[in-house]
Amino acid sequence: MEKIWTSSFVKMTSGMLLLFTGFYLTLTVMPLFVKEIGGTEAQVGLVAGAFALAGARSDRSHSVPGRSRPAAGKLSDRFGESYVIVPALTVTAAALVVLSVADGLAGVIVSAVIYGIGFGAAQPAMQAANLRLAPPDKRGVANASYMTAFDLSIGIGFGAIGLGWVSHYAGYDVLFLVCALSVAVSAVVCLAAVRQRLAAVRASEAA
Repeated sequence: MEKIWTSSFVKMTSGMLLLFTGFYLTLTVMPLFVKEIGGTEAQVGLVAGAFALAGARSDRSHSVPGRSRPAAGKLSDRFGESYVIVPALTVTAAALVVLSVADGLAGVIVSAVIYGIGFGAAQPAMQAANLRLAPPDKRGVANASYMTAFDLSIGIGFGAIGLGWVSHYAGYDVLFLVCALSVAVSAVVCLAAVRQRLAAVRASEAA
């Protein structure tokens, strides 16, 4: 019986945890950040909603991530998940860097759109990769690990609760750079650790 907790599987799951941690931390502090840069209550709601849509998981959504997911899925099926994951995570990290230097509502909205494109493409590709790395009889466990990474990032020592002190002591710009670093590390993990393994699995499935 093949085991599921291989090095590649663990690293992919860890990469997902890093991605989701950055998302939830950003979403949690966004209302406070918008108020700090002079936003009104209405603008706080607008921006928080824009970033929340980046996490919307319905492919029927008319949001930016909802539109980017089908295209990312087609590319993933044709070229492999790693060819989608790494560029998508790079775009996501870049969006957080843009957010770290934003000093007005326009910059925040631009960041939200870029973030939606990157996050919307990376999320399903990483889930597909996680399932592909698992033995066929362990794919239920693989899907559960994906959702566990998603849930852990919300608050059990990670994400909003675990890193919230950064914004208090170092400022929001540093906080968003920490989130960008989290996503960048996720990209490095996925590129260095699982790209060859994914290619081998795809080749064996095609044989």
